Amino acid sequence: MLEGSKSIYSIKRLIKKHGSKMIYKGFDINNKVNVCIKMTPTDNNSVYSEKRMYSYMGNHNNIKKHYETFNKKGNDYIITEWCDKELKNVTIHENDKRSKYKVVSDVVNGLYHLHKLNIVHNDIKIENILFHNNNYKICDFDLSHKLDVDKIRANGTPLYLSPEKLLYKRYDTTSDIFGLGCVMYKLFFNSDYYNTFYENIDILNIKNAIIKKQINKIDLYHYIYTKNCEIKSSDLLPFEKKLLLKTLQFDNRITIKELINDTNYNKMIVCSI
Repeated sequence: MLEGSKSIYSIKRLIKKHGSKMIYKGFDINNKVNVCIKMTPTDNNSVYSEKRMYSYMGNHNNIKKHYETFNKKGNDYIITEWCDKELKNVTIHENDKRSKYKVVSDVVNGLYHLHKLNIVHNDIKIENILFHNNNYKICDFDLSHKLDVDKIRANGTPLYLSPEKLLYKRYDTTSDIFGLGCVMYKLFFNSDYYNTFYENIDILNIKNAIIKKQINKIDLYHYIYTKNCEIKSSDLLPFEKKLLLKTLQFDNRITIKELINDTNYNKMIVCSI
């Protein structure tokens, strides 16, 4: 049993272990609901960052809900809502565009909330999107930080890193938009964006290609061939192409506020209803 300041929790089973971090499925005995319990040694910097972010964020339907954080015997425990599935385990059929649009709109809504608070999530990817109660939710704030913190380190997952991160340049909230573009690309093509250029991902190759401007935009108006992708870009609707181009833009990338008000995005919202 774990006794927090708001409730008492039982641990059901281990879900994931990553280094010293342990994630369990637990049960909130007082409120009689399943919860997620993350246990990490107190001196872990990522936990400190995550605790701070939750204190800023408040509640939002498209952000994984935080219940409480407490310390016991040298470990920090972060209690959050239990979500039924990860996006990667949600079955979305190739032609089910409404479901794909739902993912995009929910992530956009979550990012809009974060960016209004000047928070950079810093690791937007398929694996950090969960599904619960008919909502997709952004999770995992280990790498998140306020925009006023001067960051140039390339934190994040290689397949989703924005060009400015790969080149160790200063980045802002639009680096999350690039991650969103990579998520959209994966949903539309069932392939990772950088795999369009390299069958075997090598970050050094990608960095060199960006520096030499061999990769400066994606040409969605021609066929896109990869080992795992057989979908033609001509199968995309015009507003889908434009959204991909705007979110994966290397320079002058669209901001979340501009995206919310973008005609192409609003066409997608209408089509998702």
